[in-house]
Amino acid sequence: MSTVALLQKWRDSGAISADQFDTLIAIVRKERFSVFVELNVLLYLGVLSLVAGVGWTINTYFADLGDAAILIGLTALHVIALLLLLA
Repeated sequence: MSTVALLQKWRDSGAISADQFDTLIAIVRKERFSVFVELNVLLYLGVLSLVAGVGWTINTYFADLGDAAILIGLTALHVIALLLLLA
């Protein structure tokens, strides 16, 4: 007995619903489906979490940063901008 026949038997007996059958049959038949929206949501949440974490860290330790850290940060941004401009 094939998987498709088994799934149809389960659907007919009421063991799985029609929606579950449709989902499982698509997986069995190896039909492609898009995960574009899910990946974009995960990317957005990741970037948002990163920015929030960096913002919280800077806000918490802002008084302790000092002049050297600010100059190092600005220098790094300048070097990155130059490298991007030359590329």
